[in-house]
Parts: sequence; C-alpha cells; structure tokens
Amino acid sequence: MTRNPASVVEQPSGQARHSIALAHHVFQVHQRRAEGVGQAPQGPDVGDRLPVLVACAKLRTMPPSPATSAQLRRLLDLFPASVITEHFEVDATKDDAIAEIVDSDEAEATIFQFARANHWLTHQHVYLFELQRISPADLPDDPVGLPLLYESNTGRARRSWFYFLEVQYNIVIDNPLAHETMDFLWPLFIDCRENRLLLSFTILQTSLRPYLPDARPLVRSERSLNENRAIGLVLDNSDLLDRSRPLDFNAGIKALWDADMIDAPTVQYKRELATATEAMDEEFLVKRDDPDLYNRTRESPLLNTLFYWRGEDGPGIEKFTVDPSQGFFRFRRFSDSVDAVPNLIEAILERN
Repeated sequence: MTRNPASVVEQPSGQARHSIALAHHVFQVHQRRAEGVGQAPQGPDVGDRLPVLVACAKLRTMPPSPATSAQLRRLLDLFPASVITEHFEVDATKDDAIAEIVDSDEAEATIFQFARANHWLTHQHVYLFELQRISPADLPDDPVGLPLLYESNTGRARRSWFYFLEVQYNIVIDNPLAHETMDFLWPLFIDCRENRLLLSFTILQTSLRPYLPDARPLVRSERSLNENRAIGLVLDNSDLLDRSRPLDFNAGIKALWDADMIDAPTVQYKRELATATEAMDEEFLVKRDDPDLYNRTRESPLLNTLFYWRGEDGPGIEKFTVDPSQGFFRFRRFSDSVDAVPNLIEAILERN
C-alpha cells in the first residue's frame, strides 16, 4: 500500500478560513486578557440532539421585510430538489418547481417557513465556541443586529435565533462590460446553551454564473456580508470577545474514529514544529489501511480533515470536513434528514 504525503487535504474556502482566523483571534484575546497583557477588542445512541425547533418558554416569529421574487428563487435553490418537490407537492424539474412555487399565493410566507424548517438540509459551515462566565440569558435579543431576524426562541437554559440575512453581491460582467447587483437571503441559525455557542451558516452558491444574464462572463464580484463579519458581529454585540474561544473537539472526533464509526481518506495534523497533511491513495483510509499514520495522528491536534461515516447506524451524512482545533465543521453534501447534522455534532460533543 502506498501513500502520497504531498497530497493536499480539501481546504476551507477563503471566507471560512477567515472566520476560523477570527475565532483563533478571540482565543488569543482571551488568553492575553487572562494574563493581563493588552486590551484587544458516550454511546452511539444520540437521542434528542440540537432539534431544529426547541420547545421553549417563549417563541417569537417576526415577519421579515418583503422579499423579491429573485431572492425567493435563490433561497429555494439552496435546498435539494427532492425536498422541494416533495414538500410543495410539485411534479417538475427543480427550476420549474421553484418558478411555480415563487409565483403561487402566499409564496413568501410558505417559502420562509419551509426554509426555516429544513435549514439543516442545506450545505453548512458550523462554528462552535466555548463560553466562559456567561449564560444564554445574558445574550441580547438580536445578536447579529442586521435584517432579517425571522425567529427567536427563549427558554430557561437555552436561546436560539434564526435569520435570513440580506446579502448583496456587486458584480462586474463582460460582453458588454457592466455593473450589476444581485441580492440573496442567507440563512443563519444561532444556538446558545450551557457553555457553548453554535453558529450554522448555509453555504451560499459558490458560483454566481448560473444567475448571470445570458451566461455572460463574470469579471469580478464583491459580497456585502461574509461569515467573518457575521461572526464578529455576534461576538461583539453579545459581549463575547473576551469570554469565548473556539470549542476544541479533538477528543470527541477522535473517540468516534477510535470506535471505527468514522475514518479519513485525508488528514491534517499539527506536529511539534510543522503542520503535516497526508492523503491516502485511491480507496484507502487512514486507520483501516495505515495504522502507523493513525497512531501518529492520535497524539496530535487534528486540523482540516475529511471524514467518511463508516458505522452501521449512521446519522445520515456520508462525508464531512472538520477542523476540531478551531471548532469548525463543513458539510458540502446534502444530509438525509434535518436531524443528521445536529445529531452528528452532538455525538461528537458527548464524547469530547
């Protein structure tokens, strides 16, 4: 069996890496303040985990400002075609189904309800923070402070918020050269309980080309709001800059790996003086096929690593990427159910 140590693990997008860098900065700020330096701003059955809608003492649903037909179409496009056609009982292709739904009566309300209920079925970037000296009740009513806060839940020991954030792309297209704007609604779920904060961003389309008129070439695009800024707003508005740090879940992910519930075709880990990245050839997996490499990673912090689910009773997720040292998950495949991603996250945290 051969292995190519020079192969590179799938890296987070620039936007995701910037967000992780912010999380790392928060940790450094916490450490410096703690040291008085500077003043810078257990089993496979996971049960009831991070449910999409929590039974809380108080639930508020705020009607967002009117959305355009284009925003609604782009919002629906974030979801799997099968989920859209089944939910709305439309027998058509994805594009035709979306057009029919957007043109229907009460389209805005029903689309927002659908998007909220099925948020965990989208592609996701999830960030976890460990909170210190703070409880959910201490957080503000609107942690982001931007339109559109759609729903908030308040309970005794847990609070959550759901947003359709307004994002605008300023783009330059060619043939002929022109400047355009393109508006999106960007789902964000925030959950705070006990000593941790979770932020779940739907990944917006990686390419704007399908939305360009007449498939004209895209020269440049700039985005009004990204994950880095949104995370910064939440931490700043919630007074968490010096009371939070990325939640390290190395122990939890390694416990699943040790139990043969997951395995990795690629792994990135921290050595004493360097960062090592190794990718297995063909269909090989680290633990199953290279015990020496697996043993080396057990003693080191994992960084950006791709995992496949291998356990018999899976959560409904085939593959996912984590940076456990930075509290980061990436889900670039649609999951089988709205519970799949929350259940996987909780299974890891239970073992952490």
